[in-house]
Amino acid sequence: MSRLLAWKVRLFWRSLARRPRVAVAVSLILALLGLAWSGAVFVGARSVFAWMARGTPGMPSEVAAVFAGMESLLLSGVYLLGLVLCFFTAFGTAFVTMYSSSDLPLLFCAPLTVRQVFTIKFAEVLAAESLWVFLLVLPATLGYGAAVGAGWEYYPAALLLALMTVFLPAAAGTCLNLLAIRLIPLHRVKELVAALGSLLGAAFYALSQLGPRYAKGMSPQDLADMADRFHLAGAGYSPAWWLAEAARTAARGLADAFLGWFGLAATCSLVFFALSFLLVQEAFYGGWACSGEVHRRQRRRRVTRRPVKARGAGARSPVLALAAKEVRSIARDMREWAQALYLVVVMGVAMVIPTMKDGSTGFLGGAGGLYAALGTAYLLLAGLAACLGLGAVGREGRTWPLLRSTPASGEEIVWGKVLGVAPLVTVPGLVLAPVLGLVLGGSTRAVLLIAAFALLVGPGLASLNVAAGALYPNFAARDPRQRTGGWGFLLSLLLEAGYAAVLAAGVWMVAAGSWAGGRAVLPTAGLALLLVGSASAAAVPPALAGRFLNAREAIDVSSARGPGTG
Repeated sequence: MSRLLAWKVRLFWRSLARRPRVAVAVSLILALLGLAWSGAVFVGARSVFAWMARGTPGMPSEVAAVFAGMESLLLSGVYLLGLVLCFFTAFGTAFVTMYSSSDLPLLFCAPLTVRQVFTIKFAEVLAAESLWVFLLVLPATLGYGAAVGAGWEYYPAALLLALMTVFLPAAAGTCLNLLAIRLIPLHRVKELVAALGSLLGAAFYALSQLGPRYAKGMSPQDLADMADRFHLAGAGYSPAWWLAEAARTAARGLADAFLGWFGLAATCSLVFFALSFLLVQEAFYGGWACSGEVHRRQRRRRVTRRPVKARGAGARSPVLALAAKEVRSIARDMREWAQALYLVVVMGVAMVIPTMKDGSTGFLGGAGGLYAALGTAYLLLAGLAACLGLGAVGREGRTWPLLRSTPASGEEIVWGKVLGVAPLVTVPGLVLAPVLGLVLGGSTRAVLLIAAFALLVGPGLASLNVAAGALYPNFAARDPRQRTGGWGFLLSLLLEAGYAAVLAAGVWMVAAGSWAGGRAVLPTAGLALLLVGSASAAAVPPALAGRFLNAREAIDVSSARGPGTG
């Protein structure tokens, strides 16, 4: 095993030595940036922990005591963040390293046992995780030791505790891959990594924007009260809390307490790590490499055993078949829903940030809050519809000529796309309705109104975006964001703006009628405008876009035949 590890290290070193000079220079720059980042984390952690230990001039004694006792909670938060980052890294790295690594065929052909190959791949997963140890966990804990004046014996203990954070996430991430390989085929490995990157980027963006904005201007007492509500890191059954207590007792020179907390964390981590190692090792060659193919064969057998219906005997409509195909395509493409979720998170954070300050949120109440909730719901649904609907026709890619060779007309194709995208736009709106209604509207009535609003505008937004993308599709694009041309994107913005104006006019008429008192003409007209506008937005664009596709297909066929061909 030692010779195998040495061979892997030599192979890695040769790959670095053969890289172009530009790539080597970029790697050196990234390494220097990593060192600078680690230094900044060390300095920041030392300043924060020193401020918590000594307090500020004029701080009440009870508040100073609360801050002095918060070091374990803050340390636990550092370890918790490190565990979460290591888990995401382990999940993505294990999927790529153990499932689609380029050197797997070479290793399996070499005179090596499966255990040796698996061990070296597991070591690669641990090496990828250790990046967060040296970028975040270790500098922060070293800064804590420097702030509290810990002895020299604390620093080896801090290194040991930081390295301990890689075992539990590695166990959870590799075990989760046993489920992932049953659902995700080999050619979607890069999509999985891209989806994880989008989700991690959305989480980082939300934390970096909402956290400082929420805590800005808060008094020390408010900060202490907010820390008391952070139960996840401070839970006694959390491994992050065990590691934090081990670090705190090591900094105080309490050897017995340190050994107790460290033993608890090490036992839990290493036991789960050993179980994961044994479980995944058994599935690595037979189960891991072949379970996807076996699962596909079993699925094909189930499909072949289904009775074939006679033509015309209960055949499903082509519109419904295309809608089901569209839902499956979006659900299986991880880049689609990851980018859609990222868009929703970014838009939601951008709308919430202006209302947050001094540890509170300045949301509007009453009717103003309800209108703000309706506007927020419309913007979120419009962004989600644009993300999923603009590339609906372009999602066919190279199979578009095959689809056009079927008896399905252009209207049926566009209607199938609309029916497939509309539920994926409306359902998230229904999920967001309680949040927007209770936070902005502040009542159950607001929740019901926002849910009804999502049901009303969701199909129309999906229809507008699918139709706009159908006019300017890009079948050669692999990136979901490039499956429609620039004119299609601009057209979708104009259609969404016009639809928003119609909805705003209808809502204003309903509200103006209620203000006027007793006059039922304006509310009735406003409600009719909302219903007619939504029905038109849902029904008219697919018909027009379908006719456009039929006309363009006829022009293409006639031009392909050319003059003189019969």
